[in-house]
Amino acid sequence: MAAFGLPEELWIHVFKFLSSNDKLNIRASCRFFKRLIDHPGMWKNSTVSLKKNSAYNSHFWRTLSIRRINSVVVVKANVKEWKQLASRLPWLISVTIDRCCDAKALETLSNFKNLKRLFIRQCRCPKLASSISLLHQLSHLGLCQVRCAPCSDIINAVTQLTNLTSFCYHESSKPIPKADLHSILRCLPNLKNLLHPEICHLRKVLVKSFLKKERKDQ
Repeated sequence: MAAFGLPEELWIHVFKFLSSNDKLNIRASCRFFKRLIDHPGMWKNSTVSLKKNSAYNSHFWRTLSIRRINSVVVVKANVKEWKQLASRLPWLISVTIDRCCDAKALETLSNFKNLKRLFIRQCRCPKLASSISLLHQLSHLGLCQVRCAPCSDIINAVTQLTNLTSFCYHESSKPIPKADLHSILRCLPNLKNLLHPEICHLRKVLVKSFLKKERKDQ
């Protein structure tokens, strides 16, 4: 079907350049544009922030399902809300967890079979490592301000994720010992990006040393 003499594929391509507000305004104009705006291709790189799952109705979840949203940020969700999310959007590829203290909630992450990217920040869960170790399909993992979880347990869990290509760990009070950093590099053959405060500091030192040498050579 075409509108104004233009095929659907062209409309979808044009709509991709619009802001979220503009998309919603066009979506409300007619049924034809509503269907096009809800096309999965329009929301491929979009992330939805969920602050309280119980506040969303069935129409909201149905819209996310139609759009095949595959990336979410979840703030302070309990076990029931995580289970609801797993049943509504089981195909999620990327999940960011903001402020979580419930070990049982983290255990539900194993329900997302397609999960590739996991980012956890401000987490106070002693059993964080055991939940992470089950996610062997992960390619990207980020941990920021995770407390109560022993650093050694986290390292052991991370070294089991052999598909990781990117790992970011930032916890000022519990930095990763150098020996454990070597263990990560040895156990993760596919790792391409490793971000850690000590590595960032070493990078700065090397850059300064290189620039200093360049000036002398000149």
